[in-house]
Amino acid sequence: VDAMEMLQAIFRWLHILAGIVWIGHLYFFNFVNGPVEGTLDGRAGLLAGYWPSGDARRGWQFRSPGRGGIDWDGVLRGLNETDIAEISTTQLGALSANQIASLTATNFSALDATQIGSLTTTSVSALDATQTAALSATQIKGLTATQLKGLSETDIGELSTTQISALTTDQLKALSETNISALADTQVAALSTTQIKGLVASQLTALTTTDVGKLADTQVGALTVAQLASLSATNVSALDSTQTAALSTTQIKTLSTTQVKGLNATDIGELSTTQVGALTTAQFAALDTTNLKALSTTQITAVAATQIAALSATGVSA
Repeated sequence: VDAMEMLQAIFRWLHILAGIVWIGHLYFFNFVNGPVEGTLDGRAGLLAGYWPSGDARRGWQFRSPGRGGIDWDGVLRGLNETDIAEISTTQLGALSANQIASLTATNFSALDATQIGSLTTTSVSALDATQTAALSATQIKGLTATQLKGLSETDIGELSTTQISALTTDQLKALSETNISALADTQVAALSTTQIKGLVASQLTALTTTDVGKLADTQVGALTVAQLASLSATNVSALDSTQTAALSTTQIKTLSTTQVKGLNATDIGELSTTQVGALTTAQFAALDTTNLKALSTTQITAVAATQIAALSATGVSA
């Protein structure tokens, strides 16, 4: 084969290739590009444009499994407990709130504490009552302070007494005053003495008189000096006889004169002789005539001379 024949063969194939490319371009411009150009408005581009992915006004759409019509929520619901346990924290953190909400209560209960801790605040807040009820004590302890802060009053109200009692003191401190005030009487009663001691002053002030009235004697006795001082006069007055009897002499001495003034005749009558004797002179002087008259003979015998001396003339005559 001489050089001329070789050149002719090369040009012949180049001609065929050029024809194929030419026909391909004609197809692209006439059947692909033409319809796309009809949708352009100066904002959308041929390759992307400024419209968000999935917007029908985009010139082109990127293809991905998520846009291929796959029912990911259905896929998640179809996972068994073993499958759920194998999901990494990174994968769980990437799931949307809707996807987390699509998990069954059984599947959700299969998550360990580490997995629970990896969920976003939005995902935790999106849990329904059934999913929340499925959380074990171990899973509850896996919730971070940030996740707990994201819980609404309704979410808090869905927690069982067992779940409430499983919360650590740090977790309880993370709850807002609004969430604390949303606790039901039974939930407040489920708090241990350690949990009670862990509450900050602002959380205690959020308790209603009904909540305070539901505190067990041991819970009242566990209140620190600072906590007791943070209670309003109304809440102190809401303590019943057994709760009042549970107050130590140290706690009694902590009561402010305002709190003492808030006590009614029944409250005063509930004080033991030891508690009456523990009242400071300022506290004793804060008692009005009605409360002084409510003191029983036995209580009066416990009153010290210094307490009597602190009374006004009106108080002594009472």
